[in-house]
Amino acid sequence: WVSQLSWANDSWSQPLDAMRLVPGCDATAATLGQIRVLLVLLPHDREVPLLVFDAGYDAIALGRELAGARVEVLCPIRDDRVF
Repeated sequence: WVSQLSWANDSWSQPLDAMRLVPGCDATAATLGQIRVLLVLLPHDREVPLLVFDAGYDAIALGRELAGARVEVLCPIRDDRVF
């Protein structure tokens, strides 16, 4: 799911995109594809978009693949991650 969240003190969100992953699909590649489409659609004269993920995503891969893109990424690192 790709959803727009507001800074208002409420629980509303606006779904922008949803994708059903088939078995064997690379979830990180699918996520990056959704992000790249979203970045093309967003206006470039506003704030830099902040993308927030949960710990189930590969933060290192997302950061590497989005290096140089006009986007900020916030992704917690799983507690069992080893560096």
